[in-house]
Amino acid sequence: MAFDEAKDKELFKEKLDGGLVVSVKKYEGGEPKIQVGPREVEVGGVMKFWKAGRLSVAEYNEIVKLQKKIKEAIAAGG
Repeated sequence: MAFDEAKDKELFKEKLDGGLVVSVKKYEGGEPKIQVGPREVEVGGVMKFWKAGRLSVAEYNEIVKLQKKIKEAIAAGG
């Protein structure tokens, strides 16, 4: 079965400093999952997307600070 973007519901999304994106998504009737990445960075007026790769300690700490918001999004959309 192929991935159907229309069935992928975004419950939460936040772009951190440095372009890293943290989101919570739920596919069809499945369980909500946390996605870290990609990085969304504007280069010369064009948005570019890169894998998250390794996280800095500062990025990790920013993700930890999102814990309450992520739990609320999962509860509301789960």
